[in-house]
Amino acid sequence: MVRPDDRARRIEVLAAAHVFEQVAASTKSRLADALIPIELPAERVLFHSGVVGEGCYLVERGVLRVAIEDRNGNETWLAVLGSGDLVGELYLIDREARSATVTAMTDCRLWLLHGRDFDRLAAEDATVYRSVARLISKRLRVTNQQVCDQRLGLEDRLALVMLRLADAFGETMDDGRTLIRYPIRQSRLAEAAAASRENVNRQFKAWRESGLCEKLGRYYCLGHPPAWAELRQNGLALMTG
Repeated sequence: MVRPDDRARRIEVLAAAHVFEQVAASTKSRLADALIPIELPAERVLFHSGVVGEGCYLVERGVLRVAIEDRNGNETWLAVLGSGDLVGELYLIDREARSATVTAMTDCRLWLLHGRDFDRLAAEDATVYRSVARLISKRLRVTNQQVCDQRLGLEDRLALVMLRLADAFGETMDDGRTLIRYPIRQSRLAEAAAASRENVNRQFKAWRESGLCEKLGRYYCLGHPPAWAELRQNGLALMTG
């Protein structure tokens, strides 16, 4: 039996979930009863690519990366997900093995929705199914854009990686700079940008000399906000142009 205070928390989580924003309150209430809480420490894998799952996960707090690996074990990032996002949604539709590996970048609190509960609720309210289908469609469009990323130059690719991290972990400092409060190795950034570490190092050196990026302790800091806004727009324009 779900305690009243725990149920209220589940309903708050669902209210913050982007994917279910068009679902009726009565259906959200039934969804809330089906959720199972999960604590996932930083750097722990939620699930591996190729493993058959059991459901999907709503993120209450924390940040996770979605990635695929090549034959040499190098990662390509597909997404960085956080509070309000749904993870592992493909399983709800096809019941196939996971298509990517999802790893916690920070300590996370998640809520598991079993596939069987999703099927039951989707049969009662088709909006549940359509909501997940729309999310998958949206993410497919993002993946299509990421394929176009491959024709971007190194600076644009690396800039988009840094901006994704800034969106997830950024803190605006008093002088307007953005501190990415997440310690990440340059080798990991090279993987995410599909570039060699040497070329990434050279790009950071150029950014540092122009005041665009520097290292403050363990964290990267983005300076000159107008220039980063221009890099974001340039990257998006090249992906869609």
